[in-house]
Amino acid sequence: MRLSKLVLALVLPSLACGGGAGGGITDSTAAGGPPAATFSVTPEGKAIADVTPLRLVAAPGAASYSWDFGDGTSGSGAEVTKTFRAPGAFRVILTVADSRGGSLTATRTIEAFRLDGYWADRVDGLGNYGVAFDQSGASLAGELVTWRHGCRPASIRGGIQGRTLTYSGTDECGHVDRFEGTIDDAGVLVQGDLRFTETDGITRGYEIHFKRQ
Repeated sequence: MRLSKLVLALVLPSLACGGGAGGGITDSTAAGGPPAATFSVTPEGKAIADVTPLRLVAAPGAASYSWDFGDGTSGSGAEVTKTFRAPGAFRVILTVADSRGGSLTATRTIEAFRLDGYWADRVDGLGNYGVAFDQSGASLAGELVTWRHGCRPASIRGGIQGRTLTYSGTDECGHVDRFEGTIDDAGVLVQGDLRFTETDGITRGYEIHFKRQ
């Protein structure tokens, strides 16, 4: 009886310290080193500065997560949301650490762009058609720079939601433009439908493929 109690007294502490099968390992650091340093970014493609909220998610298993977004800001946690406020290429660094002080890093470059500038297309039945955008946050102002029927260019107002761009404007002759389209992931093409209303009230539809000039 005394021998059995002695054996139990020796075995139970080793199980409590993780010595047996499934012995209480709570994170991957106890299995021999820091966890993997990887992370995903959604949505994919270039971000629209001051518009696109990016979701960055690290692989699980670390004791701590630190983010350097490459624009002078930082964050912490396994999952973070980041909106870049200016255009550029940003080197995002994730540092993961284990409970014993070991650490690893992962790095990705994320690009952000603005829609400022001149975008144009040549459209059958409409001719050269261009818009100069001025982006402020998710809002757009600008000008239709293509002259039609001797009218001066029209001012436009619009906005960006997700990857969808919309605007409308009326020139001095009374022609009305209404556009809705999608910004591609590379930030070089806006494709959508233009509804152009003449002064006689007739509305015609055109497919537009804006390219940054």
